[in-house]
Amino acid sequence: MKRLFGMLAVALLCATTAFAQTGRRGGGMPAGQRTQQLAKFKKDLKLSDEQTTKFDAAYTQYYTDMKAERQAMRSAKSTDRSAMRSKMQAIRSKRDASIKQILSADQYKTYESEMKTSHRSTSHRQAKK
Repeated sequence: MKRLFGMLAVALLCATTAFAQTGRRGGGMPAGQRTQQLAKFKKDLKLSDEQTTKFDAAYTQYYTDMKAERQAMRSAKSTDRSAMRSKMQAIRSKRDASIKQILSADQYKTYESEMKTSHRSTSHRQAKK
């Protein structure tokens, strides 16, 4: 009986460790979360079907570029946070320029407002950690 409980404890420990290692450390956004985000933007910005398709393509490119940049930084074993920050900011600026071409002026104002609110709440959560 003790052996059974011991094996069960080891299996539980291994499963917990494996589950904990599946975090989002690689960057990007899980597909389900991206779908939710796109639906939220479609509703909040009142996007047409054509705009939604272009908006999704812009964000897909953004996530691809960010992931590639993170991987490049990791493989170069770079610790220069300032350089990384400026490259990431350039990628965000490129995304925002693409989005600005897709949206009307009013939609873009709403988008900027949403992004600022989102950024503030993310910064607030990170400060609590």
